[in-house]
Amino acid sequence: MRSFLLFGFFVFFLGLTFNCVSQVQPTSINIPKGIKHALQVHQRAKIWADSVFNALNADERIGQLLMMAAYSNKGKEHRQQVERWVTETKIGGLIWMQGSPSKQLEFSQALQVQAKVPLLYAMDAEWGLSMRLDSTIKYPRQMTLGAIQNHQLIYEFGTRMAYECRRMGIHVSFSPVLDINNNPKNPVIGTRSFGSDPQLVIDCGAAYMRGLQEHGVLATGKHFPGHGDTETDSHTGLPVIPYSKNRLDSLELKPFKALVEQGIGSLMIAHLHLPKLDATPFLPSTLSRTIVTGILRNEWNYAGLLFTDALNMSGVRAHFKPEEIEVMALRAGNDILLFSENPKQAIEHIKSALQQGVLLQEELDAHCKRVLEVKYKYCILKPQTEITDLDADLNSADAKDLNSTLYEHALTLLKSESGFLPLGINENKKILCISIGAEPGSVFFKRWKKFSRASEICVSPETFIKNNASLKKQTRAFDQVIIQIAKNVPATQRNGFWKSVCDISKLKPTCAMLFATPYNLQGLSNDNPLKALAIAYEYNTVSEIAAAEALMGAFPIQGKLPVSAGAYTIHSGIDWSPKSLHNSINTQSKAEQIKLRIDSIAQSGIERHAYPGCQVVILKDGKPVYLKAYGHLTYDLKSSEVTMQTLYDLASLTKVLSTSLALMRLKSQNQFDYHKPLMAYLPHYLKKGHLKIEDVLTHQAGLKAWIPFYKEFLDSSQNLRPGYCSRTASGTFTCSIAENLYTSKCIRDSIMQIIEASALGPKKYLYSDLGYYYMQEIIEGVCKKPLDVFVSELYSQMGLGLTYNPLQKHKRPEIAPTEFDDGFRKQLVHGHVHDPGAALNGGVAGHAGLFGNALDVAKLMDMFLHLGRFENQYILDSNVVKTFTRKAYFNGNRRALCFDKPEPNAKKKSPVTDLCSMESFGHSGFTGTFAWADPKSNLVFVFLSNRVYPDAENPLLVRLKIRQRIHEQAYALLQAK
Repeated sequence: MRSFLLFGFFVFFLGLTFNCVSQVQPTSINIPKGIKHALQVHQRAKIWADSVFNALNADERIGQLLMMAAYSNKGKEHRQQVERWVTETKIGGLIWMQGSPSKQLEFSQALQVQAKVPLLYAMDAEWGLSMRLDSTIKYPRQMTLGAIQNHQLIYEFGTRMAYECRRMGIHVSFSPVLDINNNPKNPVIGTRSFGSDPQLVIDCGAAYMRGLQEHGVLATGKHFPGHGDTETDSHTGLPVIPYSKNRLDSLELKPFKALVEQGIGSLMIAHLHLPKLDATPFLPSTLSRTIVTGILRNEWNYAGLLFTDALNMSGVRAHFKPEEIEVMALRAGNDILLFSENPKQAIEHIKSALQQGVLLQEELDAHCKRVLEVKYKYCILKPQTEITDLDADLNSADAKDLNSTLYEHALTLLKSESGFLPLGINENKKILCISIGAEPGSVFFKRWKKFSRASEICVSPETFIKNNASLKKQTRAFDQVIIQIAKNVPATQRNGFWKSVCDISKLKPTCAMLFATPYNLQGLSNDNPLKALAIAYEYNTVSEIAAAEALMGAFPIQGKLPVSAGAYTIHSGIDWSPKSLHNSINTQSKAEQIKLRIDSIAQSGIERHAYPGCQVVILKDGKPVYLKAYGHLTYDLKSSEVTMQTLYDLASLTKVLSTSLALMRLKSQNQFDYHKPLMAYLPHYLKKGHLKIEDVLTHQAGLKAWIPFYKEFLDSSQNLRPGYCSRTASGTFTCSIAENLYTSKCIRDSIMQIIEASALGPKKYLYSDLGYYYMQEIIEGVCKKPLDVFVSELYSQMGLGLTYNPLQKHKRPEIAPTEFDDGFRKQLVHGHVHDPGAALNGGVAGHAGLFGNALDVAKLMDMFLHLGRFENQYILDSNVVKTFTRKAYFNGNRRALCFDKPEPNAKKKSPVTDLCSMESFGHSGFTGTFAWADPKSNLVFVFLSNRVYPDAENPLLVRLKIRQRIHEQAYALLQAK
């Protein structure tokens, strides 16, 4: 009942707001649209706040000023207590602490339903939701961001943080930190600060703030008036800032004032004692009217929201009684009291202070109305979010790519002797990786192990110093040394630590890679004997990958130190780029120069370990204008060279080169209708039978993206269960899924049962492999043949060598290997399909399993381009091909039936270069494959690689945009004379 009445109340006042605004808006002044909108929102917020304020009683108005803590990982008692705070005490908001995304979102939405006035939700999300929530992306800390020179990236980070907060129903992010970390001994700020330069903090803080607020989340600058130059943690004591107002204005206060002038919506007041501003003994700034109201409200005319830091911290609790703290905080000028220990008692204490005249009613009313105005802007105007697809939304590919980009741009090179970088290019050099503070087999080391002759020694900082003589002996067998420093070195040991590093670097060319704060550099002189010195700031999987790839030359290093540390001053950093591979000669023809550019791009991918080899084919009007193979089957230069006959695992190109081909053939013979539901062909699949085939083919049927079927056949030790797999071919175990590993054909039925039992999501675009298992069933049911047999007959008709299960026809050296599968098959996958589901399906599936070379792929794509005609025969009906290759919907889904299409929305990423026409079509594959046809230009482009060798997590093919760049050159080649 409460929710229903409240809804009606809000609707009434929203309507009133629009009427009132229309009456007061001047018509004689031409106000710019953006400013007019902002004025209208402000006016509506004021009217709404006044209306709600008048409907609240005295206790409820005070309750709006209290923000308590809520946890989604605690038990029933905590939940009930929070519910009582909301329904009985009627607090104004919650700061969300530790838990999980789905539990928090469910809990928070349930509380909003119970609240009389919408609750204001806040989180500490300085480096993302992972600061409080599990299973979310851990983005860089602010000091790492401070090393980035392109502040547009920090704005994009703020934009992403706003999205994730809104996705979780969070209205306020307690970020950015605006403290200047000019004291290396600071125990609580440290890497949470952008750095020690006020202007750097201002620039980075403003970019972060704009990203948040321009995308619907209130930013909070903290910890006013500046917690950077302290050696006491305000959680455990009261830090003292002994400086004069002049010093504070020029340093600590500077970022706060700058962001106030730039429109930051709220600030958090820290528990700091500043005797030169307020000499009251032991008085924290949170409780000082001189500091809060005097500086912020009176001197700076700041009208934004003011939060206290948590009122349960020792910095405020140590010297004042509980009944005093909330009253003094409001008297000081704060709007919202964070983490009050007892909200019910706090309300009584505040009411008593009002009666005694300690607090003024008009000031209390102003606090309440200010909070309500913020609620209108950030609660009422923002729609409630859904729990569906929450994990996927918070961990999207775009988010992970941004995270990688941030760490890459932060990497800082402090020393590099000429010619030493990049490392790992020479396969014959033996590298020793000394990992200090890292567990054996770190991600950083694995990168070197896979791409070079590398060995690893793991030690603690103490052991590294103690056993330095032994380590020096072990380096004699190696050509180069990389010292990975994965944890902070105790300050008392740094001199000895760096001496040990230098002793090793005198013996062998050495690169030191620091994955910790720059302050660890104290004790290292500028004239050290290291060949290279770099810093990644943090130790995690993303930073390790970024550091390894940068040292190998995958991308430029351009970060700068955000603080001074030891002999290295703030803003130190060398801009380093890998040498350009472009070597075209001006005297050559334009076409030859373009071909050399293609060579350069393809070769650069090999040099940077995006893939060990590749094939490129470009057809114009059905004729080859460019065919070339590059590299080797593996990174071992002794392995077989790639030729134009090398077979690659085509991965998802199977969807268009096999499944789509088969469906179009059946459609051409009037044996298939994609308008029908699955049940028209597969009546025995009852749970998914209602799905329309056209929705399945365009990935909008609600099917999950994928299911790791192989996990169903692993035991608790993650080994294959004997009842499902065998090391020898015998009895029912006849399907080869890897070398000396067989499974039963019956598993195919189990896979279909798992898909049938899987939950359906909303009917919106989500790329999924699962629908193609049904397509295989349909094709085989209609044509009465296995899928591979049916399509092989069509390939033979066209003279193509495309095939499933290539080891039945070819030897291993003719096939490019894919990944070392350490999760399922426990071996290098070579000659068997990489996709685990397709492997369990007998190597033949609708979504993966096909192998071939680039020329055969190009010929088949050219057949599609020519509407089913291959040489002098029609394989497919031309109208059917037209239907399958054109955009199917206009609902934000760019897909055609089976085929991918260019992205028409300029705000979204497109799978192809912008030079492709909207009539073009094609597909890409997970293993590093790509095929695209453009009817407008009569152009076919095919790129095949085994970029997943030996690790499927290798992102360089995408990040270096190899395929798009060569595709662009293909269009340039058409124009060349």
